[in-house]
Amino acid sequence: STPQAMDALNQAYRKQDWDGLQRTASQILSQNSNDAKALASLGMVNAHKGKNLAALYFFNKSLSVQPNQPEVYTNIGLVQLAMKERKDAQKSFKKALEVGATDGVAASNLGSIYASVGDYFKALPVLDRAIKSGVKDSRIYNNYGVALAANGRYEEAKEIYEQAIKLGASNREAHFNLAILYIDHLNNPTAGLDMLGKLRFLGLGEGMRDRINSLENK
Repeated sequence: STPQAMDALNQAYRKQDWDGLQRTASQILSQNSNDAKALASLGMVNAHKGKNLAALYFFNKSLSVQPNQPEVYTNIGLVQLAMKERKDAQKSFKKALEVGATDGVAASNLGSIYASVGDYFKALPVLDRAIKSGVKDSRIYNNYGVALAANGRYEEAKEIYEQAIKLGASNREAHFNLAILYIDHLNNPTAGLDMLGKLRFLGLGEGMRDRINSLENK
């Protein structure tokens, strides 16, 4: 492919011009059916359109031409998550990290998968990597806080929950988890009750009322 064609491909991706991306990628592939970047671009177009099987076909074809593309493994993982194939997604995110993913997306998603099944020992280093790569997502910070607290690192967990709340003032889970931390681990019930008051002000999420009442009684 010519530098001009590659430039057009990159520009279309940056603008998220999916029609332009499809058009340019198809033009490149008409000259060279094994262009890894154009194949991966068609994968992204299909993923955006919700055509998951077609997306996986193009991503895998791109990897068969040029293995060890971390962003392609990350994209495969995201498609597998959309298809509710968590085990496969987990493998894809792990592979993305093995081959050098640096954007934090693979680490965020892999860490969140571990956290969702309560495996905080595995979640901790992966979420640490996500945060250090510059991810600014309140939910990822909350998961990281939970993993730190589960590993007995309470002061660090407090700072991370505070960051989670700064990033997402309406993040109920982060407020609730910080309240638990104050009451159960940091011997500061006053701050815990204050946090629960803020949580009541935000409005209670599904099933949260009983959890808050038992924490207040404690």
